[in-house]
Amino acid sequence: MDMIIDGKTAFIMTSNFTRSALGGSTGKSGVINREYDIIDSNRQDVQAVITIFNADWNHTDAQFNDTNLVVSPVNSRSSFTSLIDSAHKTLLIEAEEMKDSGIEQAIASAAQRGVRVQVILPAPSGSLADSNSQGIGVIKQGSVQVKEDSRLYMHAKIIVVDGQRAFVGSENISTQSLDKNRELGIIVSDSNVLTTLEQTFQHDWSDSQNA
Repeated sequence: MDMIIDGKTAFIMTSNFTRSALGGSTGKSGVINREYDIIDSNRQDVQAVITIFNADWNHTDAQFNDTNLVVSPVNSRSSFTSLIDSAHKTLLIEAEEMKDSGIEQAIASAAQRGVRVQVILPAPSGSLADSNSQGIGVIKQGSVQVKEDSRLYMHAKIIVVDGQRAFVGSENISTQSLDKNRELGIIVSDSNVLTTLEQTFQHDWSDSQNA
């Protein structure tokens, strides 16, 4: 999800406009969400987001040139794959879904080449089957460490590579999200943002249970 203020600031968010997402109160399940939102005032990024919005408004193809932006169905699959493949030491992922064989294989391959890969997904609700179970099985076969968070609903979508670069945005790790939907995310390298992402991830990791 994204929002543009006065043509100068772009909010690139995992959050929807719901109480459970924004922390005002708990949702129907009594569980609030884990979300991450980026406030971006970089002129090139903001202009590209405006261009995409206007193209969607006018039902035309979006033409933009900004390597920071991760846009479905334009470049999100290649951006995810490149980012995961670039990991040398650590790969941290918080996601709502694990439902795309190509990205699952890239994650497993990272662990197999010696990267410490940690993945947090939402815990299944009540007696319902875990909709991510197949994807979890694939990445665990590659020695990926997987946990599920039952304290918060894991609506977050982040990928942090080597503590140096990170993706934050609305894209799920699902074929539908990457190849069919309009989704928007951003690659960030700001050290303060990365510190916040890593610290929050490790807090969530300690609160989660092995999948």
